[in-house]
Amino acid sequence: MSTGHDDLVLGYLDGRLPSEDLARLDEALRSDPALGARFARLALLEGLLPELAAEEIPEPALEIVDPAPEKPTRRRLAPSGTRRAIRPAPALPWGKIAAGVLLGLAALFLMSRRPEPRPEPPVTIRKPAPEPRAAAPTPPTPPAPAVPSEVPAPTPAPPPEQPAPPPLPQTTPPTAPAPPPPEAPKPRVTQTEPAWAVITRAEGTVMLVGANGRTPLQVGTELRAGDGIETAAAAALSFRYPDGTLIDAQADTSLADASADGRPGKTLRLSRGSLAAQVATQAPATPFVIQTPQATLTVVGTALSVAVSPTATRLEVREGKVRLSRKSDNKSADVAAGQFAVAGPGAEPRPQPLAKKPAEEPPALPPALFRFDFEDGRRPELWEGGVVEAGPKRDGSKYCLNADKLSLTLGGKKPLALRYSDDLVLSFEHWVAPPGSRISIRLVNASQNFAFTFTGMQVACETWSRFSMPIKDMFVDAQRRFRDGDRISSLTIFVEARPKGALYVDNVELTERKK
Repeated sequence: MSTGHDDLVLGYLDGRLPSEDLARLDEALRSDPALGARFARLALLEGLLPELAAEEIPEPALEIVDPAPEKPTRRRLAPSGTRRAIRPAPALPWGKIAAGVLLGLAALFLMSRRPEPRPEPPVTIRKPAPEPRAAAPTPPTPPAPAVPSEVPAPTPAPPPEQPAPPPLPQTTPPTAPAPPPPEAPKPRVTQTEPAWAVITRAEGTVMLVGANGRTPLQVGTELRAGDGIETAAAAALSFRYPDGTLIDAQADTSLADASADGRPGKTLRLSRGSLAAQVATQAPATPFVIQTPQATLTVVGTALSVAVSPTATRLEVREGKVRLSRKSDNKSADVAAGQFAVAGPGAEPRPQPLAKKPAEEPPALPPALFRFDFEDGRRPELWEGGVVEAGPKRDGSKYCLNADKLSLTLGGKKPLALRYSDDLVLSFEHWVAPPGSRISIRLVNASQNFAFTFTGMQVACETWSRFSMPIKDMFVDAQRRFRDGDRISSLTIFVEARPKGALYVDNVELTERKK
């Protein structure tokens, strides 16, 4: 505990401490915690002496011996100078003493938290010669140091024998560097198989058979590995490989990509029906292969046609050469242009010349219930809406019907006398814009008094194409169907309204195709 600053403490308590000494006292209190505790005790005793003198005490009172007059000194408390003879006194008020000690500790704590003042250049202070107390003018009371004047009295507790030592600075143990965050898993990238072919023509009911079930096919659909194709009766389609190989599948045909069989090159599996192929030149190590239930056809580059029945496979070659291998015994034959061969039970797979047939006349058209070609330049009375005009340019036709309001109705002004049957087929040529448009067909059943709308797939746009479909195939997913003999009073062809939309139709036919 430091006692060298008692002069400053007592001077402050007497109210005679000059301003320069007040700065020294404030700095000493900040730097010496023990001095703060002593300051609190001296302040407590200074405040308690008047109270003790005022109490009625039967014992002798406190005697104070002043120093010699020729050497005036400040009043000091033992043990630092001034002696105060203290006789035995009754028990002191320990509660007040405890409150004072706690007051001092609180002052020490508050001053220790105050920010350190900025260092100032040292100033040499000369202490003036002391003057007689009587003649000394009363100095103005300096501002008190930052010590709280009042602190709520806590619950009385025994006074500590000595102030607690200042707490040691807490040393924060070095923090181990945090481990790097785990790397976020990379998103899975779905590898999309490249398309092995693209649909270039689709007529009638044509279905894509894949992992997601059966979905309608449309022009522009890309075929992926494992995809299959099925055509209904009176339907047909064409698709093209990236190398230019063109396949035309006929009605009631089922085929699929079979490249996953491990063979090099392209492999097509034909389960039933028939197809015609114009095969681009293939490398000998990667031929084009057609698998049927009875045979394997290996193609290097040619034009051919294949027909599959439940018991046999017939191959006809128009250009190039194709090897036909029968699966039952691996017997094979090389079939050249102008030849055919059959693989099946009871017949050797040997090439035979194709019979030269006289030029065939085109097959007669089925009897048409309604047929409109608009070549006379006039709109027929049965049609409502549209204007007959030249339309988009094409060979072999002068006029067509322009759906200026994107809708044309056959039977709009005069109801049709048309009876429904499963043999009815609707066919027409169309030119549609903009790309992405869909053609829809609405049929009004006067017998059951309801209308049915079939929304077709997206069609080839800004070019002339042909649509042909049995009307019964339009009801594949319908909950309500037409019955045989129901009267169809009108038929409407339309597209959804879109900016720059256009619809032209020509050669509209309603026929009955008997099996």
